[in-house]
Amino acid sequence: MNNDSRIWVAYGEMGRFWERSIPASLNGHVRGSKIHGGMPNESLEGTISNLAKCGEVFWDRKIKEIPSEAAQIVLRGRGADYISVHADGGREMMEACVKAARSIRARIVAVLVLSSIGKKTAQHIYHRKRSAVVRGLLDDAIDCGVTDIICDGDELPK
Repeated sequence: MNNDSRIWVAYGEMGRFWERSIPASLNGHVRGSKIHGGMPNESLEGTISNLAKCGEVFWDRKIKEIPSEAAQIVLRGRGADYISVHADGGREMMEACVKAARSIRARIVAVLVLSSIGKKTAQHIYHRKRSAVVRGLLDDAIDCGVTDIICDGDELPK
C-alpha cells in the first residue's frame, strides 16, 4: 500500500471475475479500492481479501438497518478498512456499527445526506433545513464514535 497516495480506485458492480483478477499492478500505486455496496455475500470476502493486497479497502455499503442487522452487515465486511453507513439510520444503528467495526478492526464512514437530496427535498423529508439536518447528523455521528464522514462539498465548514 502507498500511504502517500490519495488515489482510490472505484469498482462498480463486481462479480467473481473481479474477485480473481484484481490487477497486481495497483500495488504500491494507490491508497486503496472502493467497492460497491450491493456485492453478493459469496463474492465479498474473496474480493475484499484480494483488494487488501493492493491497499486499503472501502466497502461502500451505505448501511441503514435496525441496529442488530446493521451490526451483522458490518461483520460481513471483515477485512475492509472502511464501511459506510447512512447517518440518518439513527444513533443506535451507528453505535452498533461502530462496535461491530471495532471488533473487525474497521472504521465506520457516515454518509450525512446524499448529495442528490437538494434543499427542497431535504425540507420535505426531514422537516427542517438541509444545513440543520447535516449539522445534527454530523454531531450524532461524532458522538457515536464514527471516525470518518462523507458529505457534499458545499457542507464543508467555511
